[in-house]
Amino acid sequence: MATITMEWALWSEQPGARDDYTVLSCSSGRLRPAHFKEIIRRFSPGTPESEGFLPRVTISSVDIERRPYVGMAIQDRSDHYDGTGRRIAPTRFFLIPYESLGEYPASYRDLYTELSALRLPETGQEPPLEITVPALDAPTLAADLARLGPESALTAAAHLLGRGRVCLTQAEQTTFDERLRFLDTAVALLPYGYRAKLTATTWANSATRHNLRLYFARSATNAHALSLPWQESTSGYLNSSYAVRLGQLLRDHKPAQVIALLAAETEPRRLDGTDAASATLTKIAKRLHQRRLAHRADLTLEDLRDCLDDELLGPGEAEIFLRRLIPQARGEDLNRILRWLPRVAATSGLGPWRQSLVETATRLLWSEGARLHGLLQITGQELGVDRFLAELIEARSAQQTQSMPGLAAVAQLLIDYTLHDPAAYPGTWAALSEDVPTMLAMIRALIDGEEGEQFGNAHLRVQDMLPGNLRPLADRLTGLIRPLDERQEQAFTWEEIALLADHGVSCLQLALIIACRTDRIRLMARAFVEWIIVGGGLSPEEGRLWGAELAGLTPEEPSAQAMIDVVLLTIGHRPRWIMVVPPEDWATYEEMFAHLWNYRWPDRRQMSLALADHLRHLAWHDVPGRADQILRLQEKLILEEIPALKDALAESLSGAADLSWDPDARQWLAQHRPTAAASAEHTETRVPTSSDTGEAVHPAAPSQSTRATKTANEILDLIVALARDRFSAPEIYHRLAQQGTLTDVDVAVAVVERLPYELLQDKALYEAREWSNTLVEHLCRGDFGAEFAKEFEQTYLDGILDGINDRIRFIQHLDKNPDTVLGDKRNTDMIQSMAEVLQTIAGKKRPRAPGPKKPRIKRMLRKKDEENQVTQPGAYSDTDFGAQ
Repeated sequence: MATITMEWALWSEQPGARDDYTVLSCSSGRLRPAHFKEIIRRFSPGTPESEGFLPRVTISSVDIERRPYVGMAIQDRSDHYDGTGRRIAPTRFFLIPYESLGEYPASYRDLYTELSALRLPETGQEPPLEITVPALDAPTLAADLARLGPESALTAAAHLLGRGRVCLTQAEQTTFDERLRFLDTAVALLPYGYRAKLTATTWANSATRHNLRLYFARSATNAHALSLPWQESTSGYLNSSYAVRLGQLLRDHKPAQVIALLAAETEPRRLDGTDAASATLTKIAKRLHQRRLAHRADLTLEDLRDCLDDELLGPGEAEIFLRRLIPQARGEDLNRILRWLPRVAATSGLGPWRQSLVETATRLLWSEGARLHGLLQITGQELGVDRFLAELIEARSAQQTQSMPGLAAVAQLLIDYTLHDPAAYPGTWAALSEDVPTMLAMIRALIDGEEGEQFGNAHLRVQDMLPGNLRPLADRLTGLIRPLDERQEQAFTWEEIALLADHGVSCLQLALIIACRTDRIRLMARAFVEWIIVGGGLSPEEGRLWGAELAGLTPEEPSAQAMIDVVLLTIGHRPRWIMVVPPEDWATYEEMFAHLWNYRWPDRRQMSLALADHLRHLAWHDVPGRADQILRLQEKLILEEIPALKDALAESLSGAADLSWDPDARQWLAQHRPTAAASAEHTETRVPTSSDTGEAVHPAAPSQSTRATKTANEILDLIVALARDRFSAPEIYHRLAQQGTLTDVDVAVAVVERLPYELLQDKALYEAREWSNTLVEHLCRGDFGAEFAKEFEQTYLDGILDGINDRIRFIQHLDKNPDTVLGDKRNTDMIQSMAEVLQTIAGKKRPRAPGPKKPRIKRMLRKKDEENQVTQPGAYSDTDFGAQ
């Protein structure tokens, strides 16, 4: 129901008077009697030929101060006569702001029902009137459409759009109610906004010239008006694009649904063409299609996203789609949830959504590290922030506890929402009390984001909740709580590392990150290596986990960089820092690298082969003098006689464009330059795979195990078969992710690289490549797991960079020829263009070498150290990292 305030006027003459009709009374609003007189006369349909055509309703349209108004004039017979003996037929005129109808659409018939019951004063002025009108009833209009003739109504509606006029003839025997219902149904087949400009009447005098668009009369007064005989076939006129499309919609769907959606289009419109109306039909067709989809059980996640992204989606359908989306939502769907949840829950509240929201939020938080701040903002007041956060912490599984993205996300939530006043969030902090990983994640976030006393106080609150045996370790990691003393500068023992690991591998990872941020990783490096060796090395699964984390650390101490590189080699990964260490830090790096290399590692052969594989792909032009340094390191490690390592280094140095800064390397290469036979022999050398040794391997090794190749073949066969069954790429990759088909990074890289060629029998090359690119997108955005995505990105990039290095080496060989094609300007311009692209990418993503720029917190740490007169350890010594 809608309440409408309107101005009014009574148009009539006094009984017994001989004067003409005039305004006898009106509202005391903005319009004066003269205004009402002008409007009523302008839209007068003439005097009805007989009283049988009364009552009569006339619809008019005027703009007042650029705002549209809809007028309804109701003329009826009375019991009074004028001075000439004619029966007086007064007209009650009502002027309604269209914005009231736009907000609460109503039908002409419902307006008439309410207005016809009003009795206006005979004289004078009184305030505007108010009426309450029911909302437009689409089923009633649909029933009238079927009873009165859909063809005529559809023809009239379509003709009105092109500034046409429509006259319904041969309707003298119809009742007033039938004529009014027809006007309503014809106009209901247009977007509601056209009512702001439409004029019509239930009967017009055929001898009167008027400017009404839609009317009943004995005959059309305008030669250009379309004359439609009442309830006769008008199929010959149903050839406009609007009529054809609307007719199809009415046949394919329930007319009441179509009328209701047309009524929702309330923006005022002019009757000046069919383009806008046709565009509305396109939207409505999509909306109706979505309503049908809402009842289908086979909708994919992509289908649900498409539906929820539609601006025309109604709250009813949105609720259906949203309830189906939430349980399978990904991080990218949070904005869709935030957009629709307040609308669909406006009536019922968020209570019925609580369980699904908590379950989905927990899953997204711990599996993807999704940011839930927006969700808390719209649900916190009703569901309670404290309770919601506590459930997020308590509901996760043991496996999710070790999710680094999840820990980072929940730590930031807790800092932003609860750290300023922990007492206001008792449930959250009670859930946090035994959660060591989350507390360490909060310390890490505070180090990255806060400083000064504010940081120290915040850290103290978290540190005080740690188990008693971990608090001293936290002090040594940060050095911010109490004045530094010698005990806080003591190196960690492997037993202390094990103590951290007992609370989950994520605790140890966070401790390393914190130590790296505070320049104290030197205190953990030796103990970390010893912990690995005491445990018998890292398993393949642990190797995959630690490979990504260690490669992501950015310590500034060269000794810590050496520790990272050695551990990476033990799990088959390429060293991260060996080519990045600045020349002035190389001596420290080399000493630490050699020292840790000589520990009792479980598989020294794998380390040597992983180092050989890395050396084979180096681009020596990056660091002048580094070739000599690596040769000396090789001698110190007593590796120069290992064939694989020697051949790899010789092959790599042979492709170097410039060794002028490496005299030792030039001399060594002259003695060990690979022969054709040696090169052929080397092609059979590869890093051992998990199927060979049970250990982790370098993810970007150019050779793959038989098992990995077979698995890639199986997956490629599956993708090709599903593609031939007309499944789309997103559907196929979603199925692979749901079934856990891709679990090996080597296999994923092989599938991505070979997929275009496998699809060439059925698809064009550009389309096949697009399938491969789409798979990369799914892999990188975490569809197959967040950790898997991180490792895949690094592995895939390693392969790309290897390929670029190979091509650079080929170009360098070409450049040695004095008559090379590189002298051609076109070729040199192309090379220059490529180089600029690579430099642009490197400039955007350039890491802070040799490590990250020290955050401001590090300057504060140094200041505290100086205040407490603690001597910082210098270069590595055997007392710090004694070899076993």
